[in-house]
Amino acid sequence: MMQANETPKDAARRLAASAMRDGFKPQALHEYTDPDGKPLHWRIRMKHPDNGDKWIRPMKPNGEGYTLGEPEYQNGKPLYRLHDLATRPVDPVIVVEGEWCADALVKIGVLATTSGAADSAGKTDWQPLAGRTVTIWPDNDEAGQRYADAVMDALLALDCSVRLVDVAALNLPHKGDVVDWLAANPNATAVDIGALPTVKPPQSSSRGATVAGESLASHDTKSTPTHDFKNRDWPEPKPIQAALHPVPAFDPETLLPEALRAWIMDEADRMPCPPDFIAAGALVALGAIIGARCTIKPKARDSWMIVPNLWGGIVGLPSAKKSPAIGAALKPLDRLIAQAMEAHQADVEAFEADKTVFEAKKEAIESRIKAAAKDAKKGDLDSIAKELQGHRQQAQKTPILRRYKSNDTTVEKLGELLRENPAGLLVMRDELVGLIASWDREGREGERAFYLEAWNGNASFDTDRIGRGSIFIPNLCVSIFGGIQPDKLTGYLEQATNKLANDGMLQRFQLLVYPDHRAWEWRDRIPAKDARDRAFAVFEALVDFDPVDWGAAPADDFAKFAHFSFDAAAQEIFIEWSAELHRVRLPAEDHPIIAQHLSKFDKLFPALALILHLVDCMATGQRGPVTTEAAMRAAAWCEYLEAHARRCYGLLTDDGLRAAQALADKVRQGKLSDCFTARDVRRNQWRYLTTDEAVQAALDWLKDEDWLQSEEVGGAGPGTGRRTWRYFINPMSAKAGKPEAQS
Repeated sequence: MMQANETPKDAARRLAASAMRDGFKPQALHEYTDPDGKPLHWRIRMKHPDNGDKWIRPMKPNGEGYTLGEPEYQNGKPLYRLHDLATRPVDPVIVVEGEWCADALVKIGVLATTSGAADSAGKTDWQPLAGRTVTIWPDNDEAGQRYADAVMDALLALDCSVRLVDVAALNLPHKGDVVDWLAANPNATAVDIGALPTVKPPQSSSRGATVAGESLASHDTKSTPTHDFKNRDWPEPKPIQAALHPVPAFDPETLLPEALRAWIMDEADRMPCPPDFIAAGALVALGAIIGARCTIKPKARDSWMIVPNLWGGIVGLPSAKKSPAIGAALKPLDRLIAQAMEAHQADVEAFEADKTVFEAKKEAIESRIKAAAKDAKKGDLDSIAKELQGHRQQAQKTPILRRYKSNDTTVEKLGELLRENPAGLLVMRDELVGLIASWDREGREGERAFYLEAWNGNASFDTDRIGRGSIFIPNLCVSIFGGIQPDKLTGYLEQATNKLANDGMLQRFQLLVYPDHRAWEWRDRIPAKDARDRAFAVFEALVDFDPVDWGAAPADDFAKFAHFSFDAAAQEIFIEWSAELHRVRLPAEDHPIIAQHLSKFDKLFPALALILHLVDCMATGQRGPVTTEAAMRAAAWCEYLEAHARRCYGLLTDDGLRAAQALADKVRQGKLSDCFTARDVRRNQWRYLTTDEAVQAALDWLKDEDWLQSEEVGGAGPGTGRRTWRYFINPMSAKAGKPEAQS
């Protein structure tokens, strides 16, 4: 939490606290300023002492303090040490890669600057160096050479006199930089830096000459392709897509209680849509109805209790019938909402009639008090006052509408609704990513904390707001469900995994399903009414059921909620399942984000077991502890949902798919011309196409799918440059369909 009068250094330590807990040690806080020296933003630099990993993040003021990120600069980000450049306007400048290197040169009296990381040159305002003498000192690797090329192009366009430090002559290790050279030459001075060997770069590509061995504006005849790619017979370009992580087919016999099975499968088959969609929605809705009215104790003796509220969602393309599936899953809830509104209307009408009588009696008593106050003979004033007090205590409370869900609400209003409905509510959103992403916005941290607490479902919550006053919520319990498109999920996953502090928000969506796409078929038949009525009856029975009557232990001074337990056999199943999760699966998991997801299965298994048990109870009349059958179904659900989690998180590890799709989009939009090079792609720094590896993976993918062909040219003799791969575009690619993930 931000402290009052926090300094930039204090803010950096706060924002980097998670990294420091992981073992990173602070190295520097680099300050970017305007020409007058006024701070604009900072870069936090940390390094891990054991493995050498770096942790570098930008930090900016936000009007109230500091937060991670760079400000929006209209003309590009400022150069580092801009104040030094302004106070020494005619001195030669050395441009290096990274603030750490610039600071190292400044310490020995050299005027140095940088735009930051290797991919930052194209995002920077180089105007302060216009017309100046500049030497570029790149790191000794491919990324350093790319950085030098990009800086050189920018400076030559500003009529700078540019030279390059001959890094090959410095005997630096691979990836060696300024700091490494100074460490090897600890007595070096500014004079020694000025004496380093340099080479004069070729002219800018904008002037028609060769840059780093490649001509970007014209080509020598010896560097032209030997094949006529324009007039060849091109095959139809194939879709740019990749296989998803496999998920099992939905098994209704194993996963669904009999009371729900026929209804869910009938709804899915008539639509048609994957039954996974409707099943996940139905279970979340059932968990919301049960809410905090009862819990399950996963351990026989321990006080640990689980509220069966769940968060879930369905992932699919826009054509996957997500919204109709959600509508079908929540039909029983909609019926309950209609019944609640009808009952509330009747209660309000009765309340208004009683209120009229109550007010009339109150006025009559008040009239008697006034009369007695004027004339003691008309009654004892104290006794009439007590009569009025007793009458007021008999006032009926305004009827409260029982709420089951909300589709669009602020946390403040949701808090008020939960105060009146302490068992909990379902928050429903057609597009879940919009809701989740809103919690990441600056100034919305309180909403994120609210929902994190609401996932637990078992604690009170206080809110204090100017204008709204204080609200005490006796129990904060929220279920969430909605739809997600794969590309929006991918975007959120990228954003979430790159954040400094991953609080596991997305991992709380345990009922997240991403089944294989179900092809459309014409279906037109009468719904299975008996199956529907039987399923709806379960929902209705759970509305007002008394957990204690159905086998739960009552709440007491030590247990806030009525609570069910596993029977002996079910308890052994849960113990065995827990042991495998914590001793085998989690230690063997290579992907941290999946490990974080699986670690929350400790709540998922008991919550599902309780929901499935109560469904059986309402359908059959059985009572007592959670059964072996419910525990087995819960274990099957956990195995099934793990596969779906791996498919969802697998969108992050696509082996070049998104880079290939991004490049295909640029080709379709005409952003590239025939005979382009990998460098032409990279220098644009398009999303997903910012590194050599990503660009090459995308090029190879598009070649394999007949979007591109390539030929190696140049290097045939003096004046032809080095050997370079040039790429030629399939004329039919402009009409190729927009690439999308396979589903």
